[in-house]
Amino acid sequence: MGWNLRVSQSYLVVNYHITSSPEIRTTQCYVIVNYIPSTSSVTLISPREVRYTNTRRNERFIFPDGKYCIGDYGRAGKHLSLKGTEVTNAITEMRQLRTMMSIPSPVTISGLLDVNQDIAWRLNDFNYEYDSSGDHYDWNAELTAYDTVV
Repeated sequence: MGWNLRVSQSYLVVNYHITSSPEIRTTQCYVIVNYIPSTSSVTLISPREVRYTNTRRNERFIFPDGKYCIGDYGRAGKHLSLKGTEVTNAITEMRQLRTMMSIPSPVTISGLLDVNQDIAWRLNDFNYEYDSSGDHYDWNAELTAYDTVV
């Protein structure tokens, strides 16, 4: 009587040890800092140009028979563009606005009749240029309503 042995599964265990000098270990650290900047305000002369746009997202669907329907998907954004000239204490105000632009905190605007006072804005872009001929600064500010910031 003979025996036949057939192996259908085999397992191999490998223990691998490496000696490195020095041993390298890596770690990652995450820090969350709750930073709330101090409240500041900047007062500028009323801008010479105010452009306010309130856009909606609409799409037009055309059917094979030539008929169409328009879909309204609500407000796409509110944008405010301001242009002005500043003479008094101008460089201090311009630098403070540049600092406000780097911190993504809500900005409120007061004193403009055409702009809703209850909207929180995000200062997307602020730039200025010194005009030596008139000894003043020309400035531009681009803002987006905070509820539409992506």
